[in-house]
Amino acid sequence: MRLIGLIFGVFGISFFVLALVRFGGLSQSYKEFETPYFSVPANPTAAETGLETVSIIIPWEQSFWLQKMPHLILWTEVYRGDGETLLVKPWVDRDKALKTLEKVANPARPLLKDLLVKFPQTRFVVQCNDNVENIHRQLAQVIEEAKATERVLIQSNYNSILVSTKELLPRALYGSSPADYTRLKVFDSLWILPSVPFKGDVFFGPLIYRGRSTINSDIVIEMKRRFKKVFLGPLLSQEEVDKAIALGADGLFVEDPIMVHRPASPNL
Repeated sequence: MRLIGLIFGVFGISFFVLALVRFGGLSQSYKEFETPYFSVPANPTAAETGLETVSIIIPWEQSFWLQKMPHLILWTEVYRGDGETLLVKPWVDRDKALKTLEKVANPARPLLKDLLVKFPQTRFVVQCNDNVENIHRQLAQVIEEAKATERVLIQSNYNSILVSTKELLPRALYGSSPADYTRLKVFDSLWILPSVPFKGDVFFGPLIYRGRSTINSDIVIEMKRRFKKVFLGPLLSQEEVDKAIALGADGLFVEDPIMVHRPASPNL
C-alpha cells in the first residue's frame, strides 16, 4: 500500500509540474512579425478551390509559371562552389550529396545572386545545408547585395546556420530545422506543447522526416497561436498535398502548382 501511495504521489506531482509548465506557456502572449514577405496575396488564382490564403512554393526551375502566377515563391538550395561562389542546386540533384556536385556555375546551377537579381519582385525560400566555415556570412552578403533581405525565407537543417545568419540579417525570415521537429513532437507528447521553444518565423518541413511525422494538428494550432506560418513540403503526391491542406498549412511546397489547384479530398 505504501508503494502504491508513493507511485500515485509521484504521478500527482509530475502531473502538477506539467500542468504548471503548460499553463505558463499558454499565458505567454505573442505579436505578429510584420514583413513584406506576407503582404503579397498568397494565391489569388485559386478562388475556385478556397485556397486563396495558401502560398505556393515551387522549384526555381519552374519559374516560367511566374508569368501567369507572379505570387509564387521560388525554392532554391544553395551550396559553395569554386571561388567562394554560392551556387543553386538543380532540383533534379536534390538527393545528391553536396560533395558530388559541380562547383562551377552554369544555366542548370546558377549563382544565387543572379537568380535574386533576375526576379526582383519574387519571393524566395533559400535552403542552405552546406555547413562549411563562414557560409552564413557569404549567404548574408549575397542576399544583401541583391537587395533581397525582405523577400527571402532562409532554411537549413543546421540550427547553427539559421542562428548565425539571423545575427547578420535580422529582417529576413527564418524557418525550422529537424531539431525543431523533434522538440515539437516531444513537447506535444508530454502535453506541454505551449511551452516549447521555437525561434523560427515559419515552421517549414516535410510531412515525414526519416520515417517519422513532423507535424500534427496540435502543432499547427500552436504555431498559429504564436502568429507563425506553417509551410509544408516538398509534397510529392496529390495525397500529400491533400493532407497538408487538411492540416491547415499556410504554404505548400510542390513540384507543380497545378497540384494545388483542386479542392482537398472531403474524406480527410
